[in-house]
Amino acid sequence: YLGITYKQGFKNSALRIGETINLNLGFNNDSYSTNNISSRTKIGYEFHQEYTRFVIFYGFDLIGLYENNHTYIPANYNGTANNKLRVGFGLSPIIGVKFKILKSFFI
Repeated sequence: YLGITYKQGFKNSALRIGETINLNLGFNNDSYSTNNISSRTKIGYEFHQEYTRFVIFYGFDLIGLYENNHTYIPANYNGTANNKLRVGFGLSPIIGVKFKILKSFFI
């Protein structure tokens, strides 16, 4: 997996934009191969509430998914190929707590 998220912060909120890509090329004992690629794009909004050193955040992400899975079995075993394509979207809630160590450094 390779993913990146960008946040544009405002006074008590932030805009979130992110992308995750997965590429999986697999082979199994020369009897078949499986190739999978997927991409998830998200855009969302979060709100912040500060309490001394703690920051509580909550919000939502709108997520889009594209996934293509290809399986190939050579002719000497069965000789078939299978393609599966998934496309979808959804809404995901987010909630979390951060601890402020320095002005711009949280865990």
